[in-house]
Amino acid sequence: FTAQKRFTEQAAHELRTPLAILRGRLDQLIQSPAMGEREADVIQGMYTAAERMGRTITDMLLLAKVGERGSPAEAVDWKRIIREEFELLKDPIAQHELSVEITEEDPCQIQLPLMQAQLLMSNLLRNAVQHNVQGGSITVTTTRDAIMVQNSGDALAVDPASLFDRFAKGDPSSSSAGLGLSMVKEIAERNGLVVAYAHQDGTHVLSVRKG
Repeated sequence: FTAQKRFTEQAAHELRTPLAILRGRLDQLIQSPAMGEREADVIQGMYTAAERMGRTITDMLLLAKVGERGSPAEAVDWKRIIREEFELLKDPIAQHELSVEITEEDPCQIQLPLMQAQLLMSNLLRNAVQHNVQGGSITVTTTRDAIMVQNSGDALAVDPASLFDRFAKGDPSSSSAGLGLSMVKEIAERNGLVVAYAHQDGTHVLSVRKG
């Protein structure tokens, strides 16, 4: 694990420098007064790919940190974290006209290091936004021993069993790097939790619960 973690961190850090150079050169080209419409479209496509690479590098670094020995597990204010993460996603939620509901059946007693709790919730909610439909919905339900995130959406185009693999995507055309749910699984397993997926009647359900 230590060797794998070191490689992931080093690879991600090494990729950041050429990526920064690439972004800088693209910025210069975009601002050129001689830029034509066709060239601008090509450069915009390259810029989008560079942004995706940047997100992947960030996710790689976060994934490497999940297994670090650091802060101990602690009581988590899940309701506050859920609201904070939804606030960070308010722009794509508004863009897709999604309705959001938070239901606390019981205060959730799942304990995690705070950073891991934020990562877990961030990736679950980001996934629910990215793989939703226009005008769809997201519902987060907490019980004493579980957190469930439901979102509207079409049936998966891949085997559900592969969802939690690194670089796996429920929608092959998505711009996501496919690391979010693997991060959720990694955090869950390292803290004795169980993560599961189900789809029924046009609704995806991701749950994290005590083992």
